[in-house]
Amino acid sequence: MIKDVLSGEVDLTFISPFPENDEHVSGDIVMTEELFAILPQNHQLAGESEIRLEQLQNEKFVLFSQGYSLRPIVWQACLQAGFQPQIAFEGGETDTIRGLVAAGMGVSLLPEMAFYQTNPLQPAQVRVVEPAVTRTVGLIYRTDSKLPLVARSFRTFLISYFKARQNNTPVGS
Repeated sequence: MIKDVLSGEVDLTFISPFPENDEHVSGDIVMTEELFAILPQNHQLAGESEIRLEQLQNEKFVLFSQGYSLRPIVWQACLQAGFQPQIAFEGGETDTIRGLVAAGMGVSLLPEMAFYQTNPLQPAQVRVVEPAVTRTVGLIYRTDSKLPLVARSFRTFLISYFKARQNNTPVGS
């Protein structure tokens, strides 16, 4: 996504994780999102309200493939919890990860946003409390050029939208 912004293909893009120290792009973190453990419905921890990540250390994991931004977040969280995840399957789509977990092929971590879409095969969703696992989502643009008016207006709208969402207030208030 950074390449598309730098080449001028796009004026603005959402990106995760937010590139903190990139001199070529500027932007704003619009949200920090919690990641949840997803487990097959019949998993022994599926009925818990929260778990420690170390409780999954002997499980097979379904992860995003190399190059996807969630993979290193999940990998680092597992290392922080004291283990290296055993990978059973890899995929490139949230629906694939969710479906494989729901079918009992392993466990994973997904952001809350991934649960808005529903299909008949749903995994259990459990909060991870130790370590807390989050990702930042940012809105970036090129540092060396002025955004077109429509992009500036859209950026202003998006920032106010996410700020209102974070504060649980109606947009436009």
